[in-house]
Amino acid sequence: MQQVKIIWDEGVERAFLVRIVLPGERYGLDDCLIYSAEDHPRHANDPLVEFYDFKNPSKFPPRGQFVGRYYLSTLLERTPEHCMHGLDLCGYEPAWKITGKTFCAAIVFVLETIPWQAISDSISEAISEALSDSKSGLR
Repeated sequence: MQQVKIIWDEGVERAFLVRIVLPGERYGLDDCLIYSAEDHPRHANDPLVEFYDFKNPSKFPPRGQFVGRYYLSTLLERTPEHCMHGLDLCGYEPAWKITGKTFCAAIVFVLETIPWQAISDSISEAISEALSDSKSGLR
């Protein structure tokens, strides 16, 4: 089941589709790849988070124009910083620098959506630490 959310970014005035890819699910161009622990041993149960520019979904079906893909643990490593300053998804395209508000909305969507039993203990610890850091930093 696809787990996606469209989030409006006021800073660049466009919508981004955020997609979660769990182990065993398809991803990549035309969903030709299957995300597996064997192919990603360091990130065996670490969900992928994909960002798509949803400005012209009919030109780039079905999700919009692919912008970037990250391991959830990579995003969580610097969540407080990205919630304050945003995240540059693609250095050469200014429209693909999301604001901190958009980044936080994406992280909240992912953390509220993923099945916790699908995440390894190490990822769970990273998530707990990142949540506690971001809550204290946002007060």
